[in-house]
Amino acid sequence: GARAGGPPDDYGDVEVLLRGERLTVGRGSDQDVCIPDRKISSAHALIERDGAGYRIRDLGSTNGTYVNGRLVEGVQALSCNDELLFGNTRALYTDVAAEDAVWPDVRPSGPPPPVDAARLPEAEDAVAIVAPQTTVKFSLNDIERDIVAGSGERASAVGAAERKLHVLYGVTQATRGQHAVEDLATNALALVLEVVDADQAAVFLTDGAGRLEEVAFSARRGAPTARGATSRGVLAEAVRSGEALITRDAQEDERFVAHQSIHTFNIRSVLAVPMRERDDVLGVLYLDKREAREPFGTDDLQLAAIVAQQLAAAVANARLIEALTRTNRELAGARDEILRWNQELEAKVAQRTHEVQAQAAQISALSQEKDQLLGMVAHDLRTPLTGVLGLAEVALSGLDAGEQVARVREDVSMIRSTALEMSELLADLLDVSRIEAGKLELEKRAYPLALPFEQALQVVRPQASRKKLELRQSWDPALPELVLGDPVRLRQVLVNLLSNAVKFSDHGWVEIRTTWVDGSLRVEVEDTGIGILEEDQARLFMPFIQVGKRVNVHRGTGLGLALCRRIVEAMGGRIGLSSRLGKGSVFWFEVPLREPDAPDESPPKAVPAPAGEISVLVAEDNDINRRVLRLQLQRLGYSVQAVTNGREAVEALSEDRFDLVLMDCQMPEMDGLAATREIRSRGEKSRRPVIVALTAHASADQRERCMAAGMDDFIAKPVDSQRLVSTIRRWVPAR
Repeated sequence: GARAGGPPDDYGDVEVLLRGERLTVGRGSDQDVCIPDRKISSAHALIERDGAGYRIRDLGSTNGTYVNGRLVEGVQALSCNDELLFGNTRALYTDVAAEDAVWPDVRPSGPPPPVDAARLPEAEDAVAIVAPQTTVKFSLNDIERDIVAGSGERASAVGAAERKLHVLYGVTQATRGQHAVEDLATNALALVLEVVDADQAAVFLTDGAGRLEEVAFSARRGAPTARGATSRGVLAEAVRSGEALITRDAQEDERFVAHQSIHTFNIRSVLAVPMRERDDVLGVLYLDKREAREPFGTDDLQLAAIVAQQLAAAVANARLIEALTRTNRELAGARDEILRWNQELEAKVAQRTHEVQAQAAQISALSQEKDQLLGMVAHDLRTPLTGVLGLAEVALSGLDAGEQVARVREDVSMIRSTALEMSELLADLLDVSRIEAGKLELEKRAYPLALPFEQALQVVRPQASRKKLELRQSWDPALPELVLGDPVRLRQVLVNLLSNAVKFSDHGWVEIRTTWVDGSLRVEVEDTGIGILEEDQARLFMPFIQVGKRVNVHRGTGLGLALCRRIVEAMGGRIGLSSRLGKGSVFWFEVPLREPDAPDESPPKAVPAPAGEISVLVAEDNDINRRVLRLQLQRLGYSVQAVTNGREAVEALSEDRFDLVLMDCQMPEMDGLAATREIRSRGEKSRRPVIVALTAHASADQRERCMAAGMDDFIAKPVDSQRLVSTIRRWVPAR
């Protein structure tokens, strides 16, 4: 506005009459009061009527509006003698009456001309803002040009100091209690831009690798800038040097003129202050201007340095808190992990203790079973041995006394029977060992199905005859004549079941029944014996188990039924029983059997060569066994020569030709395996004899070792005449 009668002589003092509802203040030419102050925003503040008086509102200016040194936040009522501050321009609101009550409403058509400071009144460095019908004056004095004297200079300095204190107080409040670095840095930048004339401000923090990362950004309203539009070269130099950096015009500064970002973003004055914590640079406080105007000054640098120091302390504190929090979290996690490990360890220890206790109990039970087994085996071996020795003595004494040959024959027959009983006992023990080790092997060859039944009945018939038990047999005519399988193991199962039936029956009969259903053989062995309690029936097929009141009456290891179950299951079948105490029992089993598909699967019908034409070499170091083998073979009509070790066997074969060699595996000087390898190494096919191993180790591993050495077949000791003859007939005619 202007005085009545025309504008004032200069713009040192301007009086504005508050007549209307509102008055705008700013640097823009469209404002009611236009003030050419670089720290005043284009639209800075609004003075508007409030009843009988007026109030003031800041319009979002960059540097804010102050009343009596306090920042206007929202709307504030004006009182008499209130001191106002717009940028660097001060004013006073008073109730002094105007000289002229009526002023024309004239707006300036453009910005006022530059202020001539020399023409300002010496005593009047402030203007009055009065109520309606009074005068409003504005002082356009520039505080930074230090031209106002006396009380004006002191008031300006006080105002600037108050604004700085306001910023520092605000930064302190912003950093107090805040641990999020991004939030406290953003709040601090907003406060800095209230008093520092800058287009943008940013805070950068260093990471573990020394790289800078922008964490906060703020810009003056309308400034030609954007986030990330900063000079990385200036930032790098500030970090490298560790010193505050200020440049009036970066585009002319030789340190940065070559940096493309300076020109790309039209950066002029730059202020970069390192945020230091002891000897470490935590980040950089960055400010710049994009227009060719007053560059940053010493006051700006001092304020920025203090703010940077506070931010550095806050960042260090935040990082410390973060590290402590992370450490606490890790410790809590470690504690939980340790607790979990401890619980798991306790559980494992408890479980392991339980397992050890269970194993100890099992070992103790096994030890007891072992002791019982050894006791039973010792008893069952001593009993037949006693018979063997006694009968042998009787036979010898009978011969001396001239007793009849028939009596001697009977005694020798009983010796043979008890020896066979001992052999069966040892075979059961070895079979259990092989089965438990998973080494039970079943043969698969064609054989007459009736053969193992006939052999089993022959074994038990003498015992049944002594007890006057009737042996019955029921044979299904649908049964095939030939089947594929293991006749020896089938015979073993039949012998065990029939022997038990005879053993536990004192009168009546024992019957074996066979049926053929859908490719499976079902066998039932029924007796009229003592029967079995129902609660004992499930335990019968366990090793070393015997039940009933008459256990001690009958010898045995308790292995028979356990072997039967394992063999039947290995054949792919099943086994069971039904029994009534005092009425007898029925033991049954079912196994799948396949008939031979091709003629070559049938057992060879070899025509044995005449015995006198077959020569056999026996290599056996045991004198008794060697004599027994020689006598057995001579009785069968074979030509026999015997040697005591493998070396003698090799020498004998180099001098004479033999059709078959019975080779003991364990002999002095040279064992059977080494002798066989020596014989085979000569490679004389025309004189290649059949070599059959003789060994007490009737295991699959021993069989493999014999075959690998070059042997053709394998016979387990003790050797019976039938097995000996069948082996010789199987091999010699093939020559």
